[in-house]
Amino acid sequence: NPWATATGDMFAQMCQVCEETEAVDVKGLSRGNFDFDVKPKDNFFLYSNGGWMKKNPIPAEYPSWNTFMTLHVKSQEDLRDLLKELTEKAGDLTDEEKKVAAFYAAALDEEQIESDGM
Repeated sequence: NPWATATGDMFAQMCQVCEETEAVDVKGLSRGNFDFDVKPKDNFFLYSNGGWMKKNPIPAEYPSWNTFMTLHVKSQEDLRDLLKELTEKAGDLTDEEKKVAAFYAAALDEEQIESDGM
């Protein structure tokens, strides 16, 4: 990075707080996500995101990974758990719950789907 050589020392002097290792959260930044093994003047991206990247490796089944994908996967898992819970629920179900449970069960019935040619 040609900019690191030309500007690295200047930015390091301007931002002396970058040299601190104490985790302090300020205005949406979590210093717990920083990688203090990387000097900010050498690679500011890895310095500021390296800790998060180490804590959140890209799962093998995904080409990339970020906080939005984390939220997406979590919401899909929560929705699956709610639907499973609903289909296993014994006792009184409202009409809406019965419809949702029947729809979910039909979507999971692979044999019926295959025999219907879908």
